Amino acid sequence: MVNTERNIHQIMILDQGIIQFNAKPKDGIAFLVKNKVISEDPLDIAKFLATTDKLDKHVLGNFLGKDNDFSIAILNMFASLFHYDGVPFDLALRALTSRFAMPGESQMIYRVLERFSVYYSS
Repeated sequence: MVNTERNIHQIMILDQGIIQFNAKPKDGIAFLVKNKVISEDPLDIAKFLATTDKLDKHVLGNFLGKDNDFSIAILNMFASLFHYDGVPFDLALRALTSRFAMPGESQMIYRVLERFSVYYSS
């Protein structure tokens, strides 16, 4: 009974964090860190963002494309999570961008593509 209540509580915390992320990404991440769903480590945050299906893809794309140290660190780790060896360019790019909607601003798109190119070419 206690484990069931704990699991329901954890699911509620996760859902609340996702809702907050979809409204304001930094607030959602802060909520999830505070509630120990994820750590402050950019790799941990990137793994969460890459594997959580309920995130708004447009919000995620805009967050990853932002020009601040926090978003850039997470974008760097996010791009590193995908397997690129031997994968044709278009399929590798599609795999990365299937998790989010490409932002509309050209500088944001540049940041995303630049990080992709670093990992694709290495």
